[in-house]
Amino acid sequence: MAVTSQRINEYANSMFRFERLNDAWIDSCVHYLEEVFGDAIAGATVVDYAFGRGNWSLAFLRAGAAKVVAVEASEDMVRRFSDYCRDHDVQDVEIIHGDVLAQPLDVSADIIWLYGILHHVPDADSFLDGICRLGRPDSLFLIYAYKAPSLRQFVVESVREVLTYPTADAFLADSYLFARAARLRARNDLSAPHPAWYTASALRELLARHDLRPVSAARDFQEFVRGRPPEEFRPHHWLCRLGGEPVELADHPEPTQDLAVLRDFVRVGWDRLADSPEQQKKAGIGLFNSHFSAVPADNGSGPVLVEDFLYLAYLLLSLDVPPDQLEGPTRALYELAIAALSGDQGDQVPAGLEESHIAQHVLRNRIRL
Repeated sequence: MAVTSQRINEYANSMFRFERLNDAWIDSCVHYLEEVFGDAIAGATVVDYAFGRGNWSLAFLRAGAAKVVAVEASEDMVRRFSDYCRDHDVQDVEIIHGDVLAQPLDVSADIIWLYGILHHVPDADSFLDGICRLGRPDSLFLIYAYKAPSLRQFVVESVREVLTYPTADAFLADSYLFARAARLRARNDLSAPHPAWYTASALRELLARHDLRPVSAARDFQEFVRGRPPEEFRPHHWLCRLGGEPVELADHPEPTQDLAVLRDFVRVGWDRLADSPEQQKKAGIGLFNSHFSAVPADNGSGPVLVEDFLYLAYLLLSLDVPPDQLEGPTRALYELAIAALSGDQGDQVPAGLEESHIAQHVLRNRIRL
């Protein structure tokens, strides 16, 4: 299903309403681009597709690009960035209000920067068909996509079952209910018209249909800034070219055992609240707050898994869900949590939970809900 220009504009306003460009941030982006592209930026023509704030366009210029073609489907973002460039006398950037799904772009570039857009496009094949027309045989494409499976995917998909925001004003009205870290994500992941998640193999297959071949993987920007990869969310960052032999890029394992338990908890909780959409919404906001407020400065995933579990265990207990309504490892971990409330959890890992980070935490601690 196509996403309308009005819907895109609402999403962009939800995302960027209070964003302000600043030199320190742009300089960080410059150093990141230099790590990703090296000398290829010097004198290059760059397409910054779906530029949003405009920070990457400005960073490419500072890094030595000869010209940046900044393309955005949101009318309001085009106006904001145009005003910024005029007020700050930014040269060598061409700002286009456009969408390759609606109309081809007459552009040929050395670098095509697709950061934060592919996973929001329902018709990814038609989109990439239009994007590939912007490149040449020697062009570099940075392809960024949400990774599946992941802890981030779990929480976003779970909450989107009960809560999304179709307009910027709708999000603003609820925004006071979110902790800051959760609000920064909710304005994106709960306002986006279409988030998609790609396994490495699915992304390779999609790119191959358009003759895009991965040549290397780049570090995540958060890893670049903080020095450690974000375990809670590790999106794909692939440098690609048209044609040639692809390079096999390693994928990163996820805590699939714990994720399966958390999904079961959500299923039961959401079902129990099915007759009260307002209560479902509140429960979803609670999960978002628990999750994103727990992401540590070192980007580890362990504390987030635990906080998600403790919140969902509280939800099930508050809804009077008995353990016998659950099965297998999910029931065993729920029973373990109930026992840990009084310190009676013992010291044995239940069968089926040998790889569970959550089970190890609950065994070592008397928990409070």
